[in-house]
Amino acid sequence: MKSQVSVEFMMIFAVFMIILTLVAWVSLSKTQEINTIRFNLEINGVLNDVSNKINIAHLEGSGYSINTTLPQDISGYDYTLDIDSNQILMTINALTYSHLLLTKNVTGTFKKGNNMIRNKNGVIIIS
Repeated sequence: MKSQVSVEFMMIFAVFMIILTLVAWVSLSKTQEINTIRFNLEINGVLNDVSNKINIAHLEGSGYSINTTLPQDISGYDYTLDIDSNQILMTINALTYSHLLLTKNVTGTFKKGNNMIRNKNGVIIIS
């Protein structure tokens, strides 16, 4: 009788451990998925903000200026922002993301922190 109770207990314990392992695996998988989505949202947020401000400066015409602030890092990763023709490119963690701009007339380089975006005679200057 005692051995039967012990065997039943071991079987129930084994099933419980299998279920617990599956739940932990699914939770870890979902957590990684959420972190990836959060990372991509943060990247797109920075790219949208900067590209919108450049596009607004282009549309508003000469004399328009606006400040923008870039974060020091994105989810703990270092990044760079570059302008190539009519695209803004963000390189982070060996990946490159891009957004289109309305103009190819963009000069200057972005730095982390405060940046001034201004339109001078149809040329967008980043400083």
